[in-house]
Amino acid sequence: MKKALVAVFVAFMALASPAFAKSLDVNVVPASKSVLQWDFAVFDLGIKNDLGYKDSFLVSINGPHLDWKMPGDFFVVIDSGETRFSKIVFLPAMEGNYVYTIVVSSFFHPDVKTEGTFTLSVKEREMGLKNLRADVSGSELKVFFDVVSTDERTATARAELISSDGSLAFSMEQPITAKGVKTVQDTLPLSGLEAGQYTLKISLGKDLLETNVSITPLSRISASSDVTAGALYDEVTITVSNEGNMVEDYVLKESMPAGVMTGFVTKPQRCINGETGKECEFLVKGLNVGETRQVTYRIEHWPTYAQYAAGLLVVALLGVFSTAEVTKPRIKKRVMRKTGKRDHHTVMLEIRNPLKEIDSVIVRDFVSPLARVPETFEHLAPIVRRSEAGTELIWKIGKMKPREVRVLSYRMKPLVGGQLKMPRAYLRYRGRGGERIRVASSHLTV
Repeated sequence: MKKALVAVFVAFMALASPAFAKSLDVNVVPASKSVLQWDFAVFDLGIKNDLGYKDSFLVSINGPHLDWKMPGDFFVVIDSGETRFSKIVFLPAMEGNYVYTIVVSSFFHPDVKTEGTFTLSVKEREMGLKNLRADVSGSELKVFFDVVSTDERTATARAELISSDGSLAFSMEQPITAKGVKTVQDTLPLSGLEAGQYTLKISLGKDLLETNVSITPLSRISASSDVTAGALYDEVTITVSNEGNMVEDYVLKESMPAGVMTGFVTKPQRCINGETGKECEFLVKGLNVGETRQVTYRIEHWPTYAQYAAGLLVVALLGVFSTAEVTKPRIKKRVMRKTGKRDHHTVMLEIRNPLKEIDSVIVRDFVSPLARVPETFEHLAPIVRRSEAGTELIWKIGKMKPREVRVLSYRMKPLVGGQLKMPRAYLRYRGRGGERIRVASSHLTV
């Protein structure tokens, strides 16, 4: 009897348990979805409650890169027999195939749960290059290529021109927006590039296209002249430019007029004189592609000016010296012979001040020891100093006004016969700056 009652109770509890009923359905639509990177992927989630009572359910998703998912785990309340729909959104950032598991569990009966799976496929956004070709036209390179894109996108294309030695000769970047197939045409400048073989590379994202480019030799040298006139010389500047695509040595020939002096800032290779002038050659060696150099020479005017200046300077100096000679004070010494019992000679000193007032005027004269000077004087008496070397006479005049003339004299008697050479007499005074100036007379023979 007891065993029968226990069996009935267990059967009742099993029928009353939610786990025993047809519990819970979960459905994800679509079960698999494919999108491009950074496109939204939306899944519809349907949950049906067949538990026979109203309940709250926790919805959670397991799988990789859950940071792409919106929203996070959430609760939903569903009445018995009702189906509740929700949306799950992904914003994928990486290429690949990803499998996710969605778990729905009862809040009040955690052992009541159900699961479902769905797949998210993410494709990388594609933007690629096709059909590269390049044509040289004069000093330009015309480039054509196709850009292919799965959707409208903008990316930066880079063009590089590589020389045969592997160095980068030219590069540029350009943003390109394309959807589907877009043909791009561009022009690259070749000026400044040497002739030779090059490789053109066009890159866009992971794609890279290459083609060979041949630049044929081109010789083109231009020269222009400019004259800058000046007072002393005219400067002639010739600008030489290499507008071709190969390194060159260039010989510049310049004709210069006869009868003028030429100065060379740039040294010529050689000059040839002719009847009408001279022709000079300048070597511009190793002129690189795109390089500019200058050749400079001068037509000199200053030699003519120098001749005039030299003549004027001579005249001016003569004038200065003449004026100085005429305007500076002078002293003149002369002798007058007198006849009597004894032969005496009178020496006259004439001092002339022609132009300016002078100060501290002193006159000195010397008499040979072979002559005697008496103590009597007709004019201003000097200071007399006698020694074995002779007699020194000193007159202290002081100031002399402009155009003033002073005459000094003394007598002397030679003690021997024949000619007696007398020394110079000296005039001393102070200049305007206070300096001492000395003026001498000529020699005198008695």
